[in-house]
Amino acid sequence: MFQSVTTEFLSKYSELLKGAAEGKDTFGNELSESMIKEFDLQAVVIFKVIDGDSLLVIGRSDSANASFLMNSKFRCGVCENLKKSTSFSINSDSNCELAISEYLIYESCVLLITPNGERLLMKVAKKSAFNQSDSDALKKISPFYSYLLHIWLQSRNGLTPLTDLSFSKLVDHSTVSLRNSANSILGITSILGEENLTASQLEYVNNIKRNSQAMLVSINDLKALSLIESGETKVKLENIDLKKLLSETINIFKTRRGNLPTSINLIYDDKLPQQLKLDQLKLKYIVSSLLRISTHLTGGRNVELKAEVGSPGFLELLFELPNKSLAQDTISHFFNPFKVSANPEMKGCLISGLETNLLKKYSQLLGGDLNIDSKASAGTIFKLRIPIEEGAAKLSQSFASIPKPTEGHNNVLVIEDDYATSKLMSNYLKKWGYEPTVVNTEDQVLNLIDRVNYLAVILDIEIPNVNGLELLRKINTHPKTKNTPVIVCSVEPEQQKAYMMGAVEYFVKPINYNYLVEVLTSYKLRKDSNVLCVDDDVPTLNLVKQAIETAGFNAIAEHISANVMDLIKDKEIDLAII
Repeated sequence: MFQSVTTEFLSKYSELLKGAAEGKDTFGNELSESMIKEFDLQAVVIFKVIDGDSLLVIGRSDSANASFLMNSKFRCGVCENLKKSTSFSINSDSNCELAISEYLIYESCVLLITPNGERLLMKVAKKSAFNQSDSDALKKISPFYSYLLHIWLQSRNGLTPLTDLSFSKLVDHSTVSLRNSANSILGITSILGEENLTASQLEYVNNIKRNSQAMLVSINDLKALSLIESGETKVKLENIDLKKLLSETINIFKTRRGNLPTSINLIYDDKLPQQLKLDQLKLKYIVSSLLRISTHLTGGRNVELKAEVGSPGFLELLFELPNKSLAQDTISHFFNPFKVSANPEMKGCLISGLETNLLKKYSQLLGGDLNIDSKASAGTIFKLRIPIEEGAAKLSQSFASIPKPTEGHNNVLVIEDDYATSKLMSNYLKKWGYEPTVVNTEDQVLNLIDRVNYLAVILDIEIPNVNGLELLRKINTHPKTKNTPVIVCSVEPEQQKAYMMGAVEYFVKPINYNYLVEVLTSYKLRKDSNVLCVDDDVPTLNLVKQAIETAGFNAIAEHISANVMDLIKDKEIDLAII
């Protein structure tokens, strides 16, 4: 029989070899990422040595310091490796001028020389100090990586990649310099406006200033769109009083309009819960923009904002303009970039070319949508529809399967790869006195349950690259956790299978976190129980941590999975949520 480890290695090697032979622009990055996964490193940057002491970036891991962009050049005045000519050399120097990691961890440089004599420098970072075994391991693998890089560079005829940035990243970086330029123009025009100018000169200056302001707004919107497209914009849910938020937003808007006519009537459905879990900042932006557009179209008169329950689990905000209808062409192109701002019907509305498109994108980011409908007989309606949590009942029922925390025994193991979900879970667990520990790989789970006694385990059955049901079986057959209740959450209908394999609770996403807290409480964990939370998304991690602390437990939170073992080596974890 073929060994699975051997075949897996050959498969990975084949992929790397294929990428090198094809001369892929991103190969250096892919090679760096493979080293991160294979050798538990924190960051990797690969340089090509040019002119003896100049270092050109030809590959980097995603975790590397953002300043190490592809094709950028650096120098290090203290690097001993650059002075050597051997085929392999490793050097660790605390005075190294090239810190590739955002964190205070250990870094070393590895000199590689390809078959045709090209010199490459590989900078690697790890959380613990480099020892002799690390040096020996790097020496053994260096010919492999040296040869792959040789194939890659040869296939490109010596050309290095121009950039490793996606288009959205390029836009994000470009908007920084564009915004600086626009701000400089605005500053200069403000200074000129204070000079002793003629009326015509002052008009020219004011015209430049207005156009610069419009350009700056479009640049900011462009940056926001690029962050959404690249996945860097995150949804930050928090409990808010929606009625209060809408009332305050309307009052602020009226104040800004000064003496201009402004008639906005808020109609709030009493069936809506007092507290809703929403992204406050994004919602306020959408509401403020739609109020401005609505009052412009109506001349500030007869705008109704209705907040009501839509289909089950959804909030609907309706901006109704009963006395204003729009042309079909305006409606058809309303969310297309720069179409609305150029539309005569919207003239004077102060809409940037990308604003309506950004409103649409933010609505979709929140899991909903924004649409417009207009009829001559009924006027115009902007309809924002976004999902809301169902309340605490279901979560409470599921959490009933988790013992209440007790002194010295409140650790819950949470196995979840989604940052926002794990953070929310952790926050609620802490709220009810549990100590969540969040992990996202099978190896982390098995290592932790060997060392820590958990009150309960919460498992996302659909974690990528992990067989959730098989992991559930391993947890239920492990000597340390065979009697530990396991709560399974999933997007898929795997509930019956999970129960058959020993799960005590099962959640279908999106999870109601109040209910999760109640389930944990039912297991009677101690108030000083430790709950481990691990998630690479820091805002989500903080939210999960808050939930655990609110539940009355000690939260052990960490956003770098490699640091977890050191973090908990002297602690007992009472609960893990998977």
